[in-house]
Amino acid sequence: MNQPSQQPTEVEPGRSLYAHDLERRLLDGIAVGPGDTVLELAAGFGALCLRLAGRVRPGGRTICSDIRPERIAAMEDLIRRDGAEDIEVRTLDMLRLDLANSSVDGILCRWGLMFALPPERAVSEAIRVLRPRRRLAVAVWAEPALNPWITLVDAAIQDAGLQVPDDRRGPGRMFSLGAPGKLTSLLRAAGFEDVTVDGVDLTWEYRSFEAYWEEEVLIPGPFEAFFDSLQQVQLGAVRDRLRSLLGPYALETGGYRVPGVT
Repeated sequence: MNQPSQQPTEVEPGRSLYAHDLERRLLDGIAVGPGDTVLELAAGFGALCLRLAGRVRPGGRTICSDIRPERIAAMEDLIRRDGAEDIEVRTLDMLRLDLANSSVDGILCRWGLMFALPPERAVSEAIRVLRPRRRLAVAVWAEPALNPWITLVDAAIQDAGLQVPDDRRGPGRMFSLGAPGKLTSLLRAAGFEDVTVDGVDLTWEYRSFEAYWEEEVLIPGPFEAFFDSLQQVQLGAVRDRLRSLLGPYALETGGYRVPGVT
C-alpha cells in the first residue's frame, strides 16, 4: 500500500498511528484558546493531552485523566519528561467525574466513550462539567467492517475453527457506538446541540507481527483469557492464519500498516 506522506505518532512501543487529521479535528473541534480549562478523558499515555495543553497556553489549565493506574503512571512520566508544569494528571471515572459543575471549557475523549457503561451517564457527566455553550469532541470506532486492523483477529479465530470469545459490538465494547446514527442520538439525547459526526480515515503501523500480536490480540479481558486457554496447536493455527490475513498490509521492513475508520 502507499506510504502516507505524514510522519506517524508512536502511541505505544511497537505501534504507531497515522491520524494527524483526526488529532487536528479533535483539537479544533473543542474550540478552546489561551486561558481556558480543558479536560481529556481516557487520555491513555498522554501524547494527545500534551498537544491539547498547547492550545490553552498561556494561562490555561489542562487536566489529563484516565481510570487505569498504569496509564496514569505513563502519563506522569511523559509529562515529567516533557517538562510541562501546567498539566494536571488525575484519576477520573467518566461516569462519576470528580469535578465541579460548569468548570471546564472543553472536553476531549479519543476512543474512550464507547467503553462507558452506560454511555448515557458518561455524556451526562460531560455536559454537567462543561460551561454553557462549550464543546465536547469525541472519537469512537466506526463499524467493524471498516476496521480490519482489529477485526482480522476475529477472522483468524473463526478461520481456525474457533468461536470468537466476545462480540465487539456489544455494550461497553469498542464498536458499541459504531452503528450509523448511534453517537448522534446519544449526544442529542443528553442535551448537546449542533452535533456533527464525520468519519475519519487512519492507519495503524506495527513494527512486527509480534508487536501486532501484543497490542491487538492479547487485549486484557475476554480475548486475553481466550488465548490463554487455547492448546498450542489451536494457538498456532490462529497465529498462522492471522499472519496470512495481514499479508496484504505488510511492509518491506517486516512490519504492517493496517487501515481503520473512526
